[in-house]
Amino acid sequence: MSADEPIRSRHTLLSLLPTSDYSIEVTCTEAECDSLTSNLTASLAAAGLTVLTPPLAFPLPVPLLPPYTPPASLPAVTRAYAKYGFSTLPTSLRPSPAAFACIKSGALAHAASVLSSVSRVLSLEPGNRVKFAEVMQRDKGRFDVDLFAAGIRVGGSPLGEFAARLAPWLPAVAAAIPGARLHRAGVVLSTGGGATGTQQWHADGPEAKSGGTALCCFLPLVDLDERTGYTSFWPGTHEHPQSKMLVRGAPDSLPEGCIWRGTCGAGEPLLYDYKVIHRGERNGMEEGEVRPIVYFVYGLDTFEEVNFTKDRMADWLRLRDKTNEEP
Repeated sequence: MSADEPIRSRHTLLSLLPTSDYSIEVTCTEAECDSLTSNLTASLAAAGLTVLTPPLAFPLPVPLLPPYTPPASLPAVTRAYAKYGFSTLPTSLRPSPAAFACIKSGALAHAASVLSSVSRVLSLEPGNRVKFAEVMQRDKGRFDVDLFAAGIRVGGSPLGEFAARLAPWLPAVAAAIPGARLHRAGVVLSTGGGATGTQQWHADGPEAKSGGTALCCFLPLVDLDERTGYTSFWPGTHEHPQSKMLVRGAPDSLPEGCIWRGTCGAGEPLLYDYKVIHRGERNGMEEGEVRPIVYFVYGLDTFEEVNFTKDRMADWLRLRDKTNEEP
C-alpha cells in the first residue's frame, strides 16, 4: 500500500426498520463509507425506512433492535421484556394511588432517618464510602437504603408482604422469571445540586451468572425527566456478556437511537433484567432536592445479593461512641 492510498477499514452500516433490524458490515475507505451510507439512506427512505448514522468503524457488539414501544398488556410486557431486557408496565400493572402514597411516604421517612446516621458516619470518617446492611453508597450523591426493616405498611400489609404477594406487577414478574421470589426492597436516593453525576454503564448482576435469574422492578417516587434524570438502557444486552460489549466506547459511540431513555412518571413501574446494561443519568435538580426510586429485586432461589454487607451501621456507630467515651 502506498502512503497516499486511502486506508480501508471495517464499518458497520445500521439500518433500522419498523418490524426488524439489519446491520451491514463492509470494508471500505471513509469516503466510500460516506457514499454507501448516503445511498442506503436515500433508498430506504423511499421505502419509509430509516438508517441510523453515523456508521460504526467496528462490528456492532449487540444486534440493533427496533425502537422500544411501551406495551399495553401483560402479554406485550412479557414479549418486550424478553426482547429488550426491560419493560415499562401498563396501568393495569401499576399500584393504586393509595398504595403508591403509602410506599412513597414510608420510604422517604425511613430514608431521611437512615441518611441522618450516614451523615454521622461521614463526619467521623470523611471520605469513607458507606457500605452497611442498612445503606450502601453507590457513588457520590447516590445512596441505596434498605426498606425491609422500615416498618412501611401498604393497605394494612407490611411492605415485604405487599411486594411478595399483593403487588399488581407480580404477574409480569412471574411471566419473566417463573418461580422468582422477592429478595430485596430498597430506595435509591440521588441528590441534586451537582452531587450526582452520570453513572458508568454497567449491569447489576455479575457476568459469571447467567441472565434470567433476577430482575429489578423500580418505582419512581417523582417524575423522571431531563431535569431530575432517569435511567438509560441498552436494549438486548441481557443476552450478551458485558466484557464483549463495553468496548471501544460503546454504547456511547453508538448512533442516536440505540439507547432507550427511561423517562417515566411517578408511580409508573419498570422491570429490567439484572444483566441488561444501563446507567443512571445526571440529577439536574437543585441542592436539597432528591430523586428517590423505590425498587424490588425478584429472583430464583439461586440468586445472591452481592451489593450489601452484613455489617450494621447502628452497631458501627455504637462502637465508635463507646470508643470515644473511653478515657
